[in-house]
Amino acid sequence: MNSIDQKFFNKLQELDLRYNECLAMLNSVEVASDQKLFRAFEKEQAKLKPVAELFKEYSEEKKQQEFLQELYSLAEDLSERAKIKSELEECEILLETLQKKLKQEYLLMNTSQTERAKIEITLKSGSKDFVNDLRQIFERFAQTEGLEICCLKNEETSLVLQLDGNSAYEKLGSLSGIYCQILCGKKSEAIVVILNLKIFDTNIDDDEFVIQTSKSGGAGGQHINKTESAVKIIHTKTGLFAECEDERSQQKNKERAMQNLKEKVLNFYKQSGEKDTNNQRSRLKSAIFSNTPILIFDCDKNIVSLNKLKKSYNFNEIKKFGLQIITNDLRI
Repeated sequence: MNSIDQKFFNKLQELDLRYNECLAMLNSVEVASDQKLFRAFEKEQAKLKPVAELFKEYSEEKKQQEFLQELYSLAEDLSERAKIKSELEECEILLETLQKKLKQEYLLMNTSQTERAKIEITLKSGSKDFVNDLRQIFERFAQTEGLEICCLKNEETSLVLQLDGNSAYEKLGSLSGIYCQILCGKKSEAIVVILNLKIFDTNIDDDEFVIQTSKSGGAGGQHINKTESAVKIIHTKTGLFAECEDERSQQKNKERAMQNLKEKVLNFYKQSGEKDTNNQRSRLKSAIFSNTPILIFDCDKNIVSLNKLKKSYNFNEIKKFGLQIITNDLRI
C-alpha cells in the first residue's frame, strides 16, 4: 500500500491547487487592501494548509521512490542493489505513514461540528437477531467515534437509534440502504435509513429581531394614543412576527410579544425539521427499494462487502471498530 487511489489523488491535487491560489491571492494588492476578503482567504488557506503540506511531502517522497526504483533496475552490483532495496523499503514505510496522515487530515478538514443522525432499522426478511446485531455494530461505531447514542424505539423487527456529536450524520449519511447478513447459509435483510436531523438552538439571538413601536388604538382611557406602548416584533430569519398592545406599559407589551414570537419561531423550526426529515425518509426509501444491498455481512466467510465501492473487509475488524473503516473510505 504505497500508492493513493486515483480518486483520492485527484481530490488532493485540486486541494493543493486551491491552496496555492489562496497563497497567491493573499500576496496580491487587491486582496491585501480589502480586510474582509483578506480574512476570508486567510481562513481558507489555514484550513487547507495541513493537507496541502502533507501532500507536498508525499509527492516528493513518491518521486524519490520512483527514482530509487529506476536505480534498482539499472544497478548490477549486488551490494549496491541491496543498499537501494533497503532505501526503497524505508521509503515505502514512510509513504504508507504519509497516506494514513493524509487520510486523517483530509477527513478532519471536512468534519463539521455538532450534528445529529437518526438511524431507522427495519427487518425486511430473515432472522430477527439481525436487527440486534446491527444495533451492536452502530453502538460500537458510536463508542469508537466518541458519539452519544440512545435508543428511541426497540421492537423485534424494527429499531430507531439517535446519534449526537461531531459529524454524526456526516460520518454515516452515505450508508443508507439494504443490509444483508449470511449466517449458516441463511440470508437476512434489513432496510437501514440514516437521516440528518437538524439541531435548532433554543436560545435565539436578540439581533435576529426587529422591534417596532406605535400608539395603541381602540377604545380606552387617557393613556390611549398618547404613548407608543404598542409593540410589534419581527423575526428577520423567518419573517414571523408578534404584536401586543394589551398593556399600558411598552416594556410589558414587548415582553409578551417576545415570548409569543419565540414560541412561534421554535414551533416553525420544529415543523420545518419534521418536514425535512419526512422528505429525506421518502427520498431514501424510494432509492433503497430499487437497489441491491449496500452492505453484505457474510459471517460464514468472515467477510463484509461494500458494494458501493466494490471493496471487502474482515468481519472481525468491523465487529471491533463498528463501521469506522467503511465510513472513512466512503468519505474520501
